[in-house]
Amino acid sequence: MAEIVKNFGRALMGAFEGHRNRLDSASNLAAEEARRAEKELVEMQAGLRELSGPHGNLSRRAILADIERLRSDLQRIKMDRASSDVIERATSERIAVARDKIDQQLKNDEITSELEQIVQICAEQLAREEELFKSKAVSLSAIGPAREKLAKARIELAKRREEMGKSTGGDLISSLNKELADLSISAIQDEVQIDNLERQLVEARNLLEYADRYERDSLKADIAKRHLEEAILLREQIARKIRLIQPSSVSVIGGV
Repeated sequence: MAEIVKNFGRALMGAFEGHRNRLDSASNLAAEEARRAEKELVEMQAGLRELSGPHGNLSRRAILADIERLRSDLQRIKMDRASSDVIERATSERIAVARDKIDQQLKNDEITSELEQIVQICAEQLAREEELFKSKAVSLSAIGPAREKLAKARIELAKRREEMGKSTGGDLISSLNKELADLSISAIQDEVQIDNLERQLVEARNLLEYADRYERDSLKADIAKRHLEEAILLREQIARKIRLIQPSSVSVIGGV
């Protein structure tokens, strides 16, 4: 009887040791899985920080909203620029027409023609005087009156042209030239703004690619986090079983 009890006890102890060994092996596997899951999660989190660091907010919704806003602004400015180009061409044509009108009226103005002839006569007279001076036929003081006459004639011609210009649309040309200058400045500003918007649009589209990658990696990180939680939970459950397991003992009731 004692031998039977002894053998049964050894069998129970063997079963206990086997069960304990299996739990130890499972505990080691769970611990290894927890370490692997933790390492994977840490690497993914580091990758997410590295990805978001230089790019700031990687919210896909916010980036798409920025792209839509940039497209709208770019389209609006290009439409304004096209309208301004039409106005600029029309203004240039109006200036050309006004100048042609002034030139034509100046040609038909008798006073202007007479003043032009006087200027021509004075210039020819001054040229003859200068030739005489070069040949030492006259003194330098003799050239002075000729120069003065030419200068006065030119002044009178300039005044007449200015008066004719004002009366035939000269003020209009000045106003149109100012408008044309303003349009040219506006065109330069629009081009700068268009370049900036196009550059920002390219950057936003590139950023969207990072956002897509960030979203995918975030999902992978969430999965890795769940794996880590499950591995830690399993490891703790096995550790608790190991702590609670006790070897079985054999008692003989009523034995001698």
